Amino acid sequence: MIGINSLKISENGVEGLGFAIPSNDVIPIVTELIENGKITRPYLGVSLASMEELPQYYIQNVPEAVKSGVMVTSIEAGSAAANGGLKQQDIIVEIDGTKINTAAALRKYLYTDKKIGDKVKVKVYRGTEEKTVTLILQKP
Repeated sequence: MIGINSLKISENGVEGLGFAIPSNDVIPIVTELIENGKITRPYLGVSLASMEELPQYYIQNVPEAVKSGVMVTSIEAGSAAANGGLKQQDIIVEIDGTKINTAAALRKYLYTDKKIGDKVKVKVYRGTEEKTVTLILQKP
């Protein structure tokens, strides 16, 4: 595998530990930088918190079978989330059938698999009720 170094952790007297990004992950980023001079990623317009970070008060009405997901803590007016019907305190559990366990997993899915203008089906729990909303991804 060929990669691009992204981080190195070391101490005096030892070689340390290096981290690299696979070159296949870098190619689309470099291409977009060359073409546009910047990276523009799809944007939902929400702030999120993983379920494990939340006080029990916020998840007490979520069905017991739902063990992971991310809660929408705020929504930007006019954003894809606002226009598509997401609500504050919705628990996002899937996007297009892909399980979402953390805010990082949500971002990774959007940034690697989707582009601005794509439609996504977002499965949420609103209290005890399961809903699916369709959002059209926007520019930030």
